[in-house]
Amino acid sequence: MSKPTFKSEEVIQAILDRIVAGESLSSICRDEDFPAAVNFYRWMDDDPDLRNRYARAREERAENWVEELVGIADTEDDPQKARVRIDTRKWVISKMLPKTYGDKVAVTDPDGGPLKIIRETITREGA
Repeated sequence: MSKPTFKSEEVIQAILDRIVAGESLSSICRDEDFPAAVNFYRWMDDDPDLRNRYARAREERAENWVEELVGIADTEDDPQKARVRIDTRKWVISKMLPKTYGDKVAVTDPDGGPLKIIRETITREGA
């Protein structure tokens, strides 16, 4: 049986629901009931609303992962396994939602205040 290539709201919503639930687009699209990932990306190229819905689904997935972090820490028996699971999710979340969960970079003076730009003129002797 060949993979579907037609765009339908039912297929799109099923894909977005599975993304929110934690799956990646590539893993969903390996399923024979779903289009190849390249077809989904083409649909998004032609449909700004679908691009926005896909972006929102990815944000919701990341937010769900944030909520899972404490559960992993509280329930995983193996501390090493818990650390790997938590660190992986934290890294992915920081890349998916950098404004919310990314590293904050602040450029300040040593006392925490704003930087002051000082321009000095350097002259050459004998010129």
